[in-house]
Amino acid sequence: MAWIRTLVGTEELVVVSDSRLRWGRSWDCCPKILMLPRTDSVISFAGSTAYTYPLMLQAINAIRMYPPAMNRGMSVEQLRGYLLQIFENMRRDIHDFPKPKDNEQPDALILLSGIRGGSHVSECGPSITIEALSDSTSAHIVMDT
Repeated sequence: MAWIRTLVGTEELVVVSDSRLRWGRSWDCCPKILMLPRTDSVISFAGSTAYTYPLMLQAINAIRMYPPAMNRGMSVEQLRGYLLQIFENMRRDIHDFPKPKDNEQPDALILLSGIRGGSHVSECGPSITIEALSDSTSAHIVMDT
């Protein structure tokens, strides 16, 4: 969950989460909000750990390895598009589904939140939907396989 709050005329981005991971069992002491290497944004998740953790780790590595993403040459909105392309490519590489779940629908939501630099995106492609939250740069990224 993320929102913008105003205290004494200053806007703050607030991102909160529980710490329970689920993947057929529960683990109650794990981070679900990770600071991105560029430090103006975070990535967090809800839902299936099996889908979200690999995506979040890939997002961190992709930012580290691409100078415009790392040095803020890209706005958070442009970063969102860059990460969505990476997530879509990763989604296409999923294979060896256990039987009979060949078309498993992940119960997963990733939230990219950061300092706003421009307008927000409302949708990107048929397999990934982004739902912008209020006037912030936060967005739900829902994976539909």
